[in-house]
Amino acid sequence: MNRILQLLVICCTVVLLAGCEEPKPLSLEEIQEIKNQVNQSGKITHNQAVVLSRVTYLMLNGLNSLTESQAKVLCKGQALLVLDGLTSITDRQAKSLSNVLSLSLDGLTAITDQQAYSLSRVNKLSLKGLISITDEQAKDLGKVKDYLNISSLTSITDEQTESLSNISNLTLSGLTSITDEQAESLSKVELLNLNGLTALNDQQAESLSKVELLHLDGLTSITDEQAESLSNISDLRLGGLTSITDEQAESLSKVGWLFLNGLPSITDQQAENLSNIGSLTLSGLTSITDRQAESLSKVETLYLDGLTSITDEQAESLSKVGWLSLNGLPSITDEQAENLSKVETLYISDTCRPLIDKYKKP
Repeated sequence: MNRILQLLVICCTVVLLAGCEEPKPLSLEEIQEIKNQVNQSGKITHNQAVVLSRVTYLMLNGLNSLTESQAKVLCKGQALLVLDGLTSITDRQAKSLSNVLSLSLDGLTAITDQQAYSLSRVNKLSLKGLISITDEQAKDLGKVKDYLNISSLTSITDEQTESLSNISNLTLSGLTSITDEQAESLSKVELLNLNGLTALNDQQAESLSKVELLHLDGLTSITDEQAESLSNISDLRLGGLTSITDEQAESLSKVGWLFLNGLPSITDQQAENLSNIGSLTLSGLTSITDRQAESLSKVETLYLDGLTSITDEQAESLSKVGWLSLNGLPSITDEQAENLSKVETLYISDTCRPLIDKYKKP
């Protein structure tokens, strides 16, 4: 009898082990085909969810419907999951989705308080489609650890701003204006995107000067006092400015990395003032003078992607830059190539690259 029981145990064990056998790994091409099928049909099967749950970075923007069981299966191993095609989710789905490290649900225009509570466990969360949030939702979303994008909000309360100020990296680019109190709250954020702001007062600029990285590309002008305040920022983007004064250029020269891509031109004095910056982006310039090139050669990292031509003298000056981007140049001369080949890190168009490589020392 004992012998029969032993045989039964052995047989059951073999059956169980066979049932637990890992499915054969799929090739990258096979996985991509499954992703394409899901994105094209807008639907996903249980088996497809099982396979795709093993993909670390998964983008399924074409998926527009998802069951609660599929959500639970799908969210077991992803570091990044993009489901921007979903226009609504259930509370249980939100709980399952919160298991991934980085999540994008940009198709949602509204969420429940329970969903906000669940999604707050995600390290990086993108909810670009949200058009409004409650104070309770703001409290929970403010617990998102690293990054939150709610760029469709066009208005926000002081209380909500205070809740969201705990986030390290926050995008509120849908706001066209903020209050002085909101600016003070947001000054606690390390990386802040307020590209929708079209105006800023001096007090708000002073508050926001405490931010480490600040995006203000919606501003078309600033005062000299604001420039002085904003000069305390390590990484500043003012891509909407179409002109600056020499005094503003001198103030902004204290910024670690400055983006001024909206400037169509600068003066020689401004170039000299801006030369003290470690990293400078002036890709709106279509031409520069030889004197400006000499001044800008002191910058460690320089973007001049708007230039369509340079002189031999400018190439010689710019060869002193350690990291240089000139992607807009359609062609260069041999002399220019010989000088530019001395740049330690050079980004240039494919048409110019062979000539650079010709003179590049091994």
